[in-house]
Amino acid sequence: AYRRQRQMCIRDRHYTLGGIELKDVLEQRMSVVKDRAYSWACWMQAVQYLWRWDAKGDPDENLAKAQELISFMRDSLHKEKARGRSNG
Repeated sequence: AYRRQRQMCIRDRHYTLGGIELKDVLEQRMSVVKDRAYSWACWMQAVQYLWRWDAKGDPDENLAKAQELISFMRDSLHKEKARGRSNG
């Protein structure tokens, strides 16, 4: 029963866009993560909200959540720069 529920959840329309599944995008991007785990976690969550922003729940709320997560990433980057550890 759990496996069937999981398959149904993964196949929900709001997780697929233009024939591309969100899990594949996340998996590919995470394969290159070496550090900055907090920023990458925020990135993953932001992408999820942006991916389905108008397909599930309140579109404005989804965009606001994505924006907040991106702000968290920027804050983390600024702290990293202040410590002299930034690549960019």
